[in-house]
Amino acid sequence: MDKEEINKIREAGRIAKQVVEYARAIIKPNMPLLEIANKIEEKIHSLKAKPAFPINLSINEIAA
Repeated sequence: MDKEEINKIREAGRIAKQVVEYARAIIKPNMPLLEIANKIEEKIHSLKAKPAFPINLSINEIAA
């Protein structure tokens, strides 16, 4: 990998960390999953990024 690729990976990691922290702060009991997913996607876009995949959520050990 060259320096540019490494920097892109680092930036993606920084963005992912910010989004996880944001999600932890906004999620409240009984909040609809669609609302959570929309807010997370908006946060990603506000950081000038795009999600690699649609936002996927699960409750506890239950897979989507």
